[in-house]
Amino acid sequence: METQNQQAPPTQYQQTIVIVGKRKSVGVAFLLAFLFGPLGLLYASVVGGIVMIIVSVLVAIVTLGFGLLITWPVCIIWAIIAANNANKKMASGAGININTNFGNPPTQQPSTTQTINPQPQVQQQYTPPVQHPQTTQAPSPSFSEQIAPVVKGIGEFASKNKMLLISAAIVLVVGITVYELFLKANPVADGKKAASFVCDCQEKHTDNMIIVYDNFLNTFSTNNFKSRSAALNKLEEAKGPEVQKLNQCLSEAQIKSNEIRSKYLSDVVELHNFDFTSSEVICNIPNETKKNSLYAQIENKIKEIKDLEPGIDKIKSDLLGKQLGNSNWRFAYLQEFHNITIKNKSESASNLEYTLDMDLVDYQNHEPYHATAIISYVLDNWAGWTFQNIVATEYGKVGQPSTTFNVGTSNTSFQGRYPQASQRLLSAYDLSGMSKQDLKIMRNEIFARHGYIFKTPEMKSYFATQSWYHGQYADVTSILSSIENQNVEFIKKHE
Repeated sequence: METQNQQAPPTQYQQTIVIVGKRKSVGVAFLLAFLFGPLGLLYASVVGGIVMIIVSVLVAIVTLGFGLLITWPVCIIWAIIAANNANKKMASGAGININTNFGNPPTQQPSTTQTINPQPQVQQQYTPPVQHPQTTQAPSPSFSEQIAPVVKGIGEFASKNKMLLISAAIVLVVGITVYELFLKANPVADGKKAASFVCDCQEKHTDNMIIVYDNFLNTFSTNNFKSRSAALNKLEEAKGPEVQKLNQCLSEAQIKSNEIRSKYLSDVVELHNFDFTSSEVICNIPNETKKNSLYAQIENKIKEIKDLEPGIDKIKSDLLGKQLGNSNWRFAYLQEFHNITIKNKSESASNLEYTLDMDLVDYQNHEPYHATAIISYVLDNWAGWTFQNIVATEYGKVGQPSTTFNVGTSNTSFQGRYPQASQRLLSAYDLSGMSKQDLKIMRNEIFARHGYIFKTPEMKSYFATQSWYHGQYADVTSILSSIENQNVEFIKKHE
């Protein structure tokens, strides 16, 4: 009988290699990005930080810095995600075990002892070597598993840095408030600000004009004016320096307004809001009533002056450049007046009509003409008797049958505070020193004289108090004279 010795399998050895890296704090990443934006993002992601720095600079240039309100939160979110992803990669790397087994499979050993009686061979047992463990990849974590450590990290950081976060929140709220109230462009507020520059000029001018008007009234009697035009010239002389100051102030106000307006040139809607607001603001001048009261006193004083009625010389001067109604004759030279005689006169408190007998000579071919005409004047509060119109009742070449015209009853009454706006072309001198409200009344008086029915409450209320006004027509533009149409546009430009 044979005896067989069995050898035990060798001991297996396993080697584990662990990869270790440095973790990034999600809380620190959040705080740095919150405080420093794209620069703080560099802690969590160098590539992300560089990208956001470039993007933030470009956005800030295009949006004048307002775009940072969007890029800043993006940097914060990116920093949190980048820090969390870096930690997950590190954790994944640390969980890889590289296992190495050492050992040899068992080998059959020869028998060293034999028995005399042969026995059947006993089959040797073989123990297989330990198999190397296979590394399997864990399933991808769900979104909740991914976000859980981020939330936990933020919570831990918040609990440890409460005062820091509260301070940062206060700074953020204060910064947003300051921006909204003082730094953010507001076309409506800026429009009111631009209008205030003009209002300041008008307020200063009003105060200065009160002094001028008061001095003029105090010295009115000592000046002993012989005509209304003389009084007017004296008043305009006193107003001159103050008008120059007003024009200078308005020029400076326009420059300031244009500087503010330039902020909205790239946005049509905001530019419209700015222009609309600045044009609709009505200046509330504290001493406007006092100035108007003094002006009315001056007007009454001048009305008391008995102006001389126009004579032949004034009639000739007034007719130069005028068209003789109902004829093709236009007065161009004094030499054309061979003889003028006043045949008849009719007058009222503020209106005057002459019937003229005129012998005229054509300046070019020296042919004689004869005309009978009605010339009308209106007594202007300032300029005295002012030419209004001339219409021929009879006209023709001497030696030939003349033409007779039925002109009917003339209407020479131009009522209101500013009748000159319907009588002659106005000049900048006529409008100097007038407030925006006075200009509006002057312009609308032109329509009121023709019976226009006003639609705006302000003008409807004003003209309802005027005894001479009678509203009859919804549209009177077709019956305005050429002078009146030109004056309407001229006054609009100065309003």
